[in-house]
Amino acid sequence: MTSAESGAAAAAAVEAAKKRTALPSITSASHPRPARRPRKYRAHVAGLMARLGAATRFQVALQAKERGWL
Repeated sequence: MTSAESGAAAAAAVEAAKKRTALPSITSASHPRPARRPRKYRAHVAGLMARLGAATRFQVALQAKERGWL
């Protein structure tokens, strides 16, 4: 494996880890993070919605499931 390939693999692993930890806060209404940091949560959700072209959090969850993020 070349250093470019290992760098790309590492970047992909980091991105996948971010998705796994971020998406449960959107899909679970009982998750404690939104209550503690509502502005950061809203900004994060808005970013995901824009990235996925979704109009609702439900659509974000559906698209995340289709992409294998959940």
